[in-house]
Amino acid sequence: NNTIAISLGYYQNLLTYNDVINGIKTINEVVYKSPFGIEFISFGNATINRENLQYLFFLSPREFIIIDSLPTLNEYLFSICDEIYLITTQELNSVNALMNLISFLKEKKIKVNGIIVNKYDKRKPIKINEIHEVCGLPIVLVLPNENKIEESFYSGVPFVYLYPNSKFSKEIRKFVAGLI
Repeated sequence: NNTIAISLGYYQNLLTYNDVINGIKTINEVVYKSPFGIEFISFGNATINRENLQYLFFLSPREFIIIDSLPTLNEYLFSICDEIYLITTQELNSVNALMNLISFLKEKKIKVNGIIVNKYDKRKPIKINEIHEVCGLPIVLVLPNENKIEESFYSGVPFVYLYPNSKFSKEIRKFVAGLI
């Protein structure tokens, strides 16, 4: 899953965590930094287990880093995170997957800071308060459905730079400011 990488203009020859697991690269060699200062690691289709998680401990210290991965990653990855924010949409399958993941994380005693609702549309049948109620976690950020996201995705320029005055961009900046 290279969604973040592609949206930041990295389309091909992307090194992933698999390259670290296979001994091709070091962990610090697969950290990408966009021209906008966003750092990320693409996990591709890497399977995380106790043995290969060790490479993350060799990562140079950073204030924070985005890990672009499938939501099915297991406890080992989540266990090394200081803060976890889970992302969902108002789609039933997304909320169901989120509930299963939250249940799993609670069972493993891994703290989740909150939920980010992406592609919010007030016309959808699942409402924000319902997501909060069924998941039992605070909704920390609601990102409106933005028609121009696809344009940003294909241009390789983050949406917040293309459209800095949009509601989406303002919400993102406010949330990130609270993390720093």
